[in-house]
Amino acid sequence: MMQNDRRRTERVQYYKPVQLNFGIQVSVTGKIRDISEKSAFIDMKSSLYVEKDDEFDFKIFLSREDSELTVEGKAKISRVATEGVAIYFTHLSKKSHEKLLELIDELRPTQRRPDFY
Repeated sequence: MMQNDRRRTERVQYYKPVQLNFGIQVSVTGKIRDISEKSAFIDMKSSLYVEKDDEFDFKIFLSREDSELTVEGKAKISRVATEGVAIYFTHLSKKSHEKLLELIDELRPTQRRPDFY
């Protein structure tokens, strides 16, 4: 059972745009480098000053063509690095959480055992 729990929070590489909104007036765009069920790392070059525990709304674009294909919620910054920020999700709607899990399942390398040895 422990192995399944660990696999669910496994990070997978994913290079798609993400929009971060700090309040109503400040919006920053970055690109996700990797993502898990609970967190992500975002590459961003911004002069905006952010620090650990800053909270913001986010929108991850799963498709440029379809605005309905997004994962949206609230997150906090867990680490600030020179190339970007590590975030953890504090709130996801049920629909966004399901989309995120589907995305991670699609991106995860298959680790199935063969039926015979």
